[in-house]
Amino acid sequence: MQNGRLAPMSKQAAFWLGLKDTSPTLLSTLSFGLVAGVSTKALGLSAVQAMTLSTLTFSGTAQLASLQLYAQGVGLVIICLTVLLVNFRYLMYSALLLPYFRHSALAWRILTSYLMVDQTFAFGLNRFQKEPQMPHKEWYCLGLTTPLYICWSLSCLLGILIGAQIPASWSLEFSAPLAFLALLAITLKTRSGVLAACVGGLAALIFAHLPSGFGLLIAVVSGMLAGRLSESFFKVKV
Repeated sequence: MQNGRLAPMSKQAAFWLGLKDTSPTLLSTLSFGLVAGVSTKALGLSAVQAMTLSTLTFSGTAQLASLQLYAQGVGLVIICLTVLLVNFRYLMYSALLLPYFRHSALAWRILTSYLMVDQTFAFGLNRFQKEPQMPHKEWYCLGLTTPLYICWSLSCLLGILIGAQIPASWSLEFSAPLAFLALLAITLKTRSGVLAACVGGLAALIFAHLPSGFGLLIAVVSGMLAGRLSESFFKVKV
C-alpha cells in the first residue's frame, strides 16, 4: 500500500497471475502433446528428430498437418507453405495484441511472438481489455506460455517414448477442439466477435475439402471481414 493506494503489480506477481490464468488448460495441452508425440514417432522419425520438431514448432495443429503431408510424400516447400497457412491466425492475434506491446523492448516482442499460442492470445487479450494499464504485460504473457511450453515438450517426449502403447480408446485427439472451444468462449464478448466466429466457422466447414490448408485461410479472412464490417454496421446503427 502506497499513499492509501495499492502498490503496482510486480514482475513476479504478473508472472504468477499468467500461470494461474492458463493452468486450467494444461491438461488439454498434455493430452494434445501426447497425440503429437505419438504421431511424430509413428512416421519413423528418430527420438531426437521428433523432439526437435515438437519443441521448435510449438504448434500442435501445424505439427500434425505437416506430419500428414510428410506421410503422403509431399515436398518440403508445400509442407512449409501449409504450416504458414495453418498458423495464419497468429498474424491476426499479433495485430490485436500489438497496441498493448508498442512500448515493449524488441527482445520481449520477439520472445512473446515465438511463444504465442492460442491460450496466450485468448487470456492475454481478455486480461488487457479489462486492465489496459496493467504493468509488466510481458511477464504476464511469459507466465501464460512457460508452463504451456514445458507441459507441451514433456508430453510430446512422453508420447515419443511410449509410442503406440497409448490405447486408441482414450481418444486424446478430441482434447484439441475442446480446448479451442473453451478459448473461443473466453474471447467472444461482442456481437461483432460472435458474428465473426460464426462466419469463420461456417466458411471452415464449407471449404474444408480444399487442400493444403486453403480452407482455413479462407475461413480466417472471412471471419476477419465479417467482424470488421459488423463493427462499422453496429456503430452506425447506434
